Amino acid sequence: MIAREAGVDDFLAEAKPKDKMDLIKREQSKGKLVAMAGPYGIDIVLESCPVLTIQTVAQALEIIAAINQPHFGLLVDTLHVSRSGEVDLLKAIDPGLIRYVQLCDAPLAQPANAAAYMDQALYERMLPGDGELPLLDILALVQDDVIVSAEIPLRQHLARGVPHVEIARQAIQRSKEIMGAARSLHGIG
Repeated sequence: MIAREAGVDDFLAEAKPKDKMDLIKREQSKGKLVAMAGPYGIDIVLESCPVLTIQTVAQALEIIAAINQPHFGLLVDTLHVSRSGEVDLLKAIDPGLIRYVQLCDAPLAQPANAAAYMDQALYERMLPGDGELPLLDILALVQDDVIVSAEIPLRQHLARGVPHVEIARQAIQRSKEIMGAARSLHGIG
């Protein structure tokens, strides 16, 4: 498989179906993709987003359960999970289902509409600790072997001329700090 040869460990499966039947067909295709990737040790992860097709963690978990493959799990985006109000649902699931985390911060309040939501999600997320999302609660649910990446597009920093490397440095530093705080607070590691 080309992905394994390229060193890929995880793969995000996304769908933008036209209708319910299209969603079913796409999920069947995901099942085939998971079955193909599994022998190569590649995990396929599914992400929910309140303004896209798979809007909730609950919907993502239904798809994961229906496909029922060991290399198919959940991607937790701290923005989307917090905004959908499903942090408590994460506490009730098998932690092994969480395979990947995209870490950022933001105000807890929902933007006014889907376009504003996507604008914030794509360009105006905040560094961990600068917003109101329950990051400590979410990160406490994440096992040690799960990949945590900073997804922090900072358009306002770029507009002010902050170099990409400085944004990355800040993202790494803040991510390490908040992950350490979550582990300390919850007695992990």
